[in-house]
This record gives sequence, structure tokens and C-alpha cells, in this order.
Amino acid sequence: MYVADLELDLDGDGILDKKEILHAVTHLTTQTKTNTNFKKLVWLLCGFSIFLVASLFGSSLTAARLTKDTVIDPIS
Repeated sequence: MYVADLELDLDGDGILDKKEILHAVTHLTTQTKTNTNFKKLVWLLCGFSIFLVASLFGSSLTAARLTKDTVIDPIS
């Protein structure tokens, strides 16, 4: 990759000065933090979806137990 392809040369002179390198590093750290936050969000959503599946399974078991037919002893 060339500097022109990455659009790091802000003033177009073909040379990266301190300001442009600082801008590139700042952009890289911002992207890294953003990607880390996205990974955390994905893990959080996966955990929440597992929680929802477990809750659905538990509620269906509870509903099945509550809807059992009641048997009454005719003698007593």
C-alpha cells in the first residue's frame, strides 16, 4: 500500500510529517478502541441471547408443570 492509497498525506506533498503521523496514529488508536468496544458488545449480545434462550426453556418447563391434569381421588 502506498501513502496516497491510505490517504495519510494530508497536504499532498508526498512526505509524512509529524502532524500527519500523529493523525495516523490517533486514527489507529481510535479504530482499535472502537473495534474493542464492538467485540465487547457482540459478547454482551451473545450472553444476553443465551440468557433469553434459558429463560424461554425454563418458562416452558414451568408452563408444562402448571398445566398438568389434576387427579382427584373419588373415594375421599
